[in-house]
Amino acid sequence: MAIGIWAAIASGGAAVGPLLGGALLEHFWWGAVFLINVPIIAVATLLALCYVPVRPGNAAITIDLPSCGLSMVGIIALAYGIKELAKPGGSAALALGMLVLGGATLGVFVRRQLRLERPLIDLRLLAQAPIATGMLVALVASMTLIGFELVLSQRLQLVVGKSPLEAGAFVLPISLGSFFAGPLAGAVIGRIGCVRVIAAGLAMTALGIAGYLLLRDGSVLAQVLVLTVCGIGIGASLTASSTLVMSNVSEDRAGMAGSVEGVAYEFGGGFGVTIFGSLMTAVYVSTVDRLGFAVQAGGSLDEAHAHARAHPEAQAMLQAAMQAFETSFTWVSVAVAAILLALVLAVLGQRRRLGAAGEAPRVVAH
Repeated sequence: MAIGIWAAIASGGAAVGPLLGGALLEHFWWGAVFLINVPIIAVATLLALCYVPVRPGNAAITIDLPSCGLSMVGIIALAYGIKELAKPGGSAALALGMLVLGGATLGVFVRRQLRLERPLIDLRLLAQAPIATGMLVALVASMTLIGFELVLSQRLQLVVGKSPLEAGAFVLPISLGSFFAGPLAGAVIGRIGCVRVIAAGLAMTALGIAGYLLLRDGSVLAQVLVLTVCGIGIGASLTASSTLVMSNVSEDRAGMAGSVEGVAYEFGGGFGVTIFGSLMTAVYVSTVDRLGFAVQAGGSLDEAHAHARAHPEAQAMLQAAMQAFETSFTWVSVAVAAILLALVLAVLGQRRRLGAAGEAPRVVAH
């Protein structure tokens, strides 16, 4: 239940984010969406210093700076390579080089973590099936959700014509569904176990995304309902995955397990933007090229809108660009739903290996 409440609070913050970001984009310079984090972090730091209990640390533990550098270089290189592959006119040689560099660097990073006595990230935790399963769910679920929200917010603004604030309000049902699902999932997990909640939640998320794909031009109520289903599913599955991890790790390793799960969330979110944003761009560019408007429509629907504003006679081009974007939105949504359903099958396939760990949560002694 505690993890469910924590998940609800995180979802509440996620609900405020799009609204605040939309309001800032409507009234201020685009960089304000980054600057707003400064006072928020300052207040959070002050509250942490005042109210978070101080626990004795271990002076022998130090931060391994080479590991920090390796992880940063590897992740940035991989992301750059993926984006370069999808970029119109991008260099295939540069993309391949960056992908090789990223993969090799992360390989060295993993090898270093497995050799260090006190690694930056203890990857040995992944040898335990419950923890590995929970991390995989956290990574893939956050990757797919962020990817879907990326293309959804762009569709709402560039195709439907909503303002940034209106688009932020429209995706609110996802966060609200997740907000209420967290505590409910926390209560249900004790009865039916983590694996069933994870599988049901991921399936609901896929169903919600498929529902929006079918009802995107329908009534607002129908769209809100399917987005709420999506939010409930993702909130339940992420709560259950966190419970699966934290209830199967000893107290002295709980902090490391939590940090590894946090890395999975952030890694998934970052690569959700990279992978699905690149897929969206690739399908869009391919489609406008097939329709004969590659030069005018540019590499994104935003560029097509800019061209149409400068050339009012280019309405045929704009319609083709919007059609291309809808095609790319469909591809991304289908890919996201398919990945989630594949993850459902993978999690259910782990039930025998997980055994009792995948059922009602337990507390591991120190």
